[in-house]
Amino acid sequence: MRLLWKLSLVSIALMLTSCGASWHLKRAIAKNPALARDTVIRIDTTIISQSVEIRDTIFIKEVDTIQVVKNGVVVDIRRSFDTIEVDVQCPPDTIRVFKEVPMVQIVPEKKERNIALGAVIGFILALVLIRVAGRFIK
Repeated sequence: MRLLWKLSLVSIALMLTSCGASWHLKRAIAKNPALARDTVIRIDTTIISQSVEIRDTIFIKEVDTIQVVKNGVVVDIRRSFDTIEVDVQCPPDTIRVFKEVPMVQIVPEKKERNIALGAVIGFILALVLIRVAGRFIK
């Protein structure tokens, strides 16, 4: 019964001092260094504006027609006696916004070791080993 208790105590101590997640992460990075490399994700946003038409009227007493085309916007000004008609046609436009967002894939944490817990467990194990060795020597 005492031997079973001692074996369980030793196995619990080994489980508490086994490899942590940071050790496994370091091993994975050592096997494949591409895991620790930063990546950049490119986000493509497309904005499509709608067509806008504005009409206005001014009264004058002569006849004339003017058409202005600039950057795809067509402005028609028609003057007929005492009336001015203004037609503006703005075609739909596509606006693209590119934004690059840097992404960090893996951030290994540097964990501070808790030496006090290891010292207490080591001290208890040393006491158990001294006691076991003392029984075998007698």
